[in-house]
Amino acid sequence: MSMVFFGFGRVTYFALLMVNAVAVLNKERFLVPLGLTTSQYQQQQQQQQMQQQQSAYGGFDAYGMPIQGLAGGGGGDPGVKMRAIQLVDAIRTLMRIPLIPINICIILYEVILG
Repeated sequence: MSMVFFGFGRVTYFALLMVNAVAVLNKERFLVPLGLTTSQYQQQQQQQQMQQQQSAYGGFDAYGMPIQGLAGGGGGDPGVKMRAIQLVDAIRTLMRIPLIPINICIILYEVILG
C-alpha cells in the first residue's frame, strides 16, 4: 500500500469538485430557503440594530449584558456565517467562467492520460 494517500492530484481534484459544487448552487432553490444570501443577512442585521436602538435597557439586554454595538460591545466584524455567505457569492460570481476551461482541461487529461 502506498504511503502517499493524499497526493497533490487528489487534493486538486477535491478542491475543483468543491468549487464546482458551490458554483452551480441555485440561489432561489437552495440558498434563499436556508437564509444564505447577503441580502437576507443584511436585513437580519438591520432588524437587530433597530431592536438594539429601541431597547429600553439603555445599552443592556434583559440579562444585564451590554448590547453588541452599543456600550463598547464590539460589532462591525462580520461573523463566520457572513464570511461563508460572501465566499459562496464570490465563487458563484467570479468562478463560473474560469471553471469551464479548467474542467475541460481536467476531462481531456483524464481521457488522454487516464
